[in-house]
Amino acid sequence: MMKAFDLIIIGAGPAGLSAALQSLRAGLNTLIVEKESTGGTINYTDTINNYLGIPQISGFDLANNMMDHISELGAKVIFGEVTETHLKDGIKKVIVEVGLNFQEFISKCVIIATGLIHKKLECDGSNLPGVSYCALCDGILYQDENVAVVGGGNSAAESTLYLSSICNEVSLIVRKSKLSCDPIYEKQLKQKNNINILFNYEIQEIEGNTSVEKIKFKDDRGSLKVSGVFINIGLEPRTNIFEGIWIDEKGYFLSDKKMRTNLEGVFVAGDCVAKELRQIVTAVSDGAIASYSAIKYL
Repeated sequence: MMKAFDLIIIGAGPAGLSAALQSLRAGLNTLIVEKESTGGTINYTDTINNYLGIPQISGFDLANNMMDHISELGAKVIFGEVTETHLKDGIKKVIVEVGLNFQEFISKCVIIATGLIHKKLECDGSNLPGVSYCALCDGILYQDENVAVVGGGNSAAESTLYLSSICNEVSLIVRKSKLSCDPIYEKQLKQKNNINILFNYEIQEIEGNTSVEKIKFKDDRGSLKVSGVFINIGLEPRTNIFEGIWIDEKGYFLSDKKMRTNLEGVFVAGDCVAKELRQIVTAVSDGAIASYSAIKYL
């Protein structure tokens, strides 16, 4: 039997939780569907210091604070993967895989706040044990060992700085001739004695028998012995399962300033939306606007 709600929010990152806060305060019967953990990717950030009013906090703690806030309002959260949606009709249907079972939910409108997922490194050996996409989750496994981080943006810089505090040596492998992270991160990276930045290096293969042992580089640039490899080469939107919603050339949802999509009763919010700035503050703003639009729609 399908369970009915006024509003279904897909994704429990800052955008989804912000949307839930507004809808619950408005008295809407709201369901939040989350594939992994509440708070989304901010759980993997060691230190957040650009959220107004909170000078410094870990991503994990901020995620818990957000979830505690909406839990006080009686939030309903189900953990599972959305496998199918039917959003074109007046009544929306969302099918969720929970464990070994599938559950169906219907609602009058939907807010999609599925955020971003890590781009995968495509090379031989990229699936070996020891290849990780979360330094905060797995870094402690390589305490006092030599590791590598792949990427040049903010996420790669954050991972490198965190790993430098627990590992013997961290090699930051940058495909281009310069870093693309914020200057504040670049300054911190260069101040660390156990961080080695390799510019213009590309990985050909990750080698190892049962786990990572070394990285082999392209163009005969040699190899690097490491115990772990942490991938931070960018993010991409989780939009592929939502048929019928307009997206841009990179796969991001298109919306108007009220977070409305081309489908009536379907709204979007957060990092999965086409926009210039992606931060926690913009995700929270998107969620509030999307929820306000949904409330008016209902």
